[in-house]
Amino acid sequence: MGTVDIQALYERYAFVIFGRCRKILRSEDDARDAMQAVFLKLIEHVDSLRAPEAVVSWIFQAAQNHCFNMLRERKKYADAEALEYVAAAGPDAERTLGGKELVRMLTAGVPKKIRDAVYFTFVDELSQEEIRRVTGQSPATIRRNLGWFRRHVDKLKNRLQS
Repeated sequence: MGTVDIQALYERYAFVIFGRCRKILRSEDDARDAMQAVFLKLIEHVDSLRAPEAVVSWIFQAAQNHCFNMLRERKKYADAEALEYVAAAGPDAERTLGGKELVRMLTAGVPKKIRDAVYFTFVDELSQEEIRRVTGQSPATIRRNLGWFRRHVDKLKNRLQS
């Protein structure tokens, strides 16, 4: 491939890239933004591609990297937002915000399995056996997810105190 026909690549691969981005980001709007950003990057860097024949691989890798960067930014923003709310609420954060709202903020951006374990434990106050029946998670997985969450909250507290 001597020159790169970006229009042809877009027509052929945009839908596939969109699908991959949607799977990673779990949002059609974010996936659309990511797909467009990747093709804009291609336009900007097309002249510097070392191997124009590998442009399709480059597009897929760029899309995946862009999506993971978006997820990291989303998580960073969610953590910052949670810190802001907790700091504003002060030591009585749970009473001020309500347990449900506090758990929602502290679990923003964490995997669903962990959110479920935390929510069902601290908000609904279910036993591990009840959580297992609802989520299908084994008691060991529930304990591991709650342990991960406790470490996550400790990191947030340390950042808040710094």
